Amino acid sequence: MRKSKITDNFHGPDAAGYAPHIFFSQFAASSMNIHVIMWFKTNSFIEEEALLNELNMTILKRFNEAGLSMAYPTQTMLRLTLQTVVLVSMLFGIV
Repeated sequence: MRKSKITDNFHGPDAAGYAPHIFFSQFAASSMNIHVIMWFKTNSFIEEEALLNELNMTILKRFNEAGLSMAYPTQTMLRLTLQTVVLVSMLFGIV
């Protein structure tokens, strides 16, 4: 298995049998999903959240350094009025 400069020995050496595992899991509608399994060296939920934030920010920094951009989900919302519906219906011969 290939070593990771970001996750391996994150905040101290990994215990035997607890090395991180990283998988390219799927192509989604607007993303390529990466699944990371790793064990944080803490029993504190608050510290675990802080470590997860640090890990995510480190990944984002490395992506930015490599010139890779993240695609953020977007939605386009259209507000239709009765006048617009009638006009579109007429244009497409639905009326």
